[in-house]
Amino acid sequence: MPIWSRGTSVIGAAAEAKAWGTNVEVLVGGCSIMPGDIGVIDEEELGVVVIPKEDLEEVLRILPALVEADEKVMADVLAGGEVGAAFKKYRGK
Repeated sequence: MPIWSRGTSVIGAAAEAKAWGTNVEVLVGGCSIMPGDIGVIDEEELGVVVIPKEDLEEVLRILPALVEADEKVMADVLAGGEVGAAFKKYRGK
């Protein structure tokens, strides 16, 4: 997974590295990530999803239906269908 930073250093971190904070909010691209949130990284897609800990149960509840809908979308697209039409048909969007 590519990692981007604001700067580089020729000095090794080793014993000089100090944590600036633990169990604190982190802002990434305007997105707030709180301690206890769940992060999932997809290296192949170069994507990250963060699920707030208070939403995890709801996400797990609806996930099977979303996966099923996406599989139907993929099947329609592979059969020559339009992506937008397939999303409307199976995801209502």
